[in-house]
Amino acid sequence: MTTAIRPGLLITSLAIATTACAATLQDDFDDAPSSLLAPARLEEKWKAKVDNGVRDGRATLRQEDGNTFIRVLYPQGQIGSRASGASWRAPLPPADEATAEYRLRFEPDFQWTAGGKLPGLSGGTGATGGRPNPDGLTARYMWKPGGRLILYLYHSEQRGRYGDGIRLDAPPLEPGKWHTLKQRIKLNTPGQPDGELQIWINGKLALNRTDMRWRNAGQTWQIDYFYFSTFHGGASDDYRPNRDNHIDFDDFIITTIPGPPALPFPSPQS
Repeated sequence: MTTAIRPGLLITSLAIATTACAATLQDDFDDAPSSLLAPARLEEKWKAKVDNGVRDGRATLRQEDGNTFIRVLYPQGQIGSRASGASWRAPLPPADEATAEYRLRFEPDFQWTAGGKLPGLSGGTGATGGRPNPDGLTARYMWKPGGRLILYLYHSEQRGRYGDGIRLDAPPLEPGKWHTLKQRIKLNTPGQPDGELQIWINGKLALNRTDMRWRNAGQTWQIDYFYFSTFHGGASDDYRPNRDNHIDFDDFIITTIPGPPALPFPSPQS
């Protein structure tokens, strides 16, 4: 995070303050030197279980104009979480409501290929990888050709084995510029279609659902971790980039304290 206060973070902070709560997890990386991102830092600050990519050196800490951020490598020809990008799971206090916000920047000549995954909230079994399970959810994003963004959702009522791709009402993400993604999930009364889901992209509401049946009758699981998961893929060759690619990530703010819907906020400075 830069030394100047950006409007987006200021308004987000005010929204949190008005509900008398604080972020469960907040990291702008400004206390870290430029280096490889160490698993020990994630284990200490995020209490995270590091899965892939970090120990392989695919995540580094970079500095630019006084700002420190993570840069993730997506190697040439590689797809899937074992060989592309990075992933870790940060536990959260179990809750029926959570928000997750972060900034990201695709490098100027980023290769979209057929698509790839981006981080989001998760709960219960946290189904992924073509293994659906009604006892949980994962709400990651997915970039598509041309920078189009969708919500890539595993949930109790998904239509296919590999989750649902939900259209977001937003323009494509422009490479070389910082963008802010924010999601809010409120779990339903078990068995009832009264759960909520909102997505904001650069401060503009891109999805608003109030009919989600996250939990079936009798289920009591909750939102309980943030899943940093990013890689090229899909499993077919049209997801493979023909050279190395990079995405930058910064300014994570995650909260599990119930409150009113998150306020929209202005687009961050590029």
